[in-house]
Amino acid sequence: SDGLHAGAAVSNVTPWLGLAIPGYFQERYGNDVHDELLAKALVFDNGDTRVAMVTCDFICMPEKLASAVKSRVQERCGIPPDHTMVNATHTHTGVAVMGTRGVEEETEYTDYAALKIADAVELAVRRLRPARVGFALVQEGRIAFCRRWRMKDGTVRMNPGIDNPDLVAPVSPIDPDLAIMYVEGTDGAPISAVANFSLHYVGASPAETLSADYYGHFHRLMRHYIGGDCVPVLWNAASGQINNIDYSGRTRWKYRGHAQAARMANVLAGHVITEIQLMDMHESLELGGAADTFEFL
Repeated sequence: SDGLHAGAAVSNVTPWLGLAIPGYFQERYGNDVHDELLAKALVFDNGDTRVAMVTCDFICMPEKLASAVKSRVQERCGIPPDHTMVNATHTHTGVAVMGTRGVEEETEYTDYAALKIADAVELAVRRLRPARVGFALVQEGRIAFCRRWRMKDGTVRMNPGIDNPDLVAPVSPIDPDLAIMYVEGTDGAPISAVANFSLHYVGASPAETLSADYYGHFHRLMRHYIGGDCVPVLWNAASGQINNIDYSGRTRWKYRGHAQAARMANVLAGHVITEIQLMDMHESLELGGAADTFEFL
């Protein structure tokens, strides 16, 4: 069909209890659920090309799982693997989709998860409708901080402690860019709101309670703000050495856990809501896809 079409959908990928949770440096197993883990998919079709983007509430997205999802999407939806992006939010209270941080991959779960993630894409395809899209870029430099610091003895330490007398300076700046994409139907009904920000994660749950961390709070807040069937997504940009703790001591948060996660999600959601009101919307979009492998030495 002519013109831009878009569709979005969610699939619940919360595991059964008792599975390994990665993210700390010791074994943990899920015995409770604070909020559901989700796979959130957004599909675009401009009449010539169709692309899919799906984000999962996992700590990482291993190649084996991503490839299984892409194969299923190609089989069910006809979207080629290099036109499907599969990523993870980086919640530290998800499930072990690969062996990492002292826990082994939960293989029975990953086989199941591949099907459920692909379901989100297929549902989004089924919901394709005439759409328009807008983009914005704003700066938010108050909630993210470098967690690697140079010390007086010449070493570099990660998470060196607040007000450590041996601190010299952080090893890098943060990235304050908050990139925003909003998609709505040509009837004005919301389809998806996507934000991309560099913040490692904001730890939210007791150690053995499953949660999407602050990414889940963003999803729920945006659903509340926008309403309808909107599928909000928070992408985690490059943030290996960026977290929510200011080791200089200049910013001292009053809250911890889910209270802090919700506050940080509100900061980003507030920016997104504001920009949606002001952005120019477009009913055409150039689409393409490519895949490659990078080797880091």
